[in-house]
Amino acid sequence: MANSYQTTTVPQSLQKIDMLDEKEIKKANQELLELHKRCITTHFAQRSVKFKTKRKFFKLYDIYISYKNIRFYFFRDIELFIKALVQDRLSEIRDYYPGEKTKKQKRRR
Repeated sequence: MANSYQTTTVPQSLQKIDMLDEKEIKKANQELLELHKRCITTHFAQRSVKFKTKRKFFKLYDIYISYKNIRFYFFRDIELFIKALVQDRLSEIRDYYPGEKTKKQKRRR
């Protein structure tokens, strides 16, 4: 008597999980770069920064930030990132992790 349950085969697409191609990674990083620039532009618009200052900043931005290193800086606070870029201190925030928020203990009377 044969087994009463059926054996299922795993589709070939799930058998071998391939890593992303370099072209896909590059495309994703370039999209992150464009999104980051839009976030900074919005930040400048909220702060009423002059066009001349924006233009100077984005020249600096294009020199230091590329699709190759955007992932180091993408999730950093925008204000922190801008200050670090202008002051040439990007290496200090590359591995920056904000401190944990602790609860204040209430005084008992």
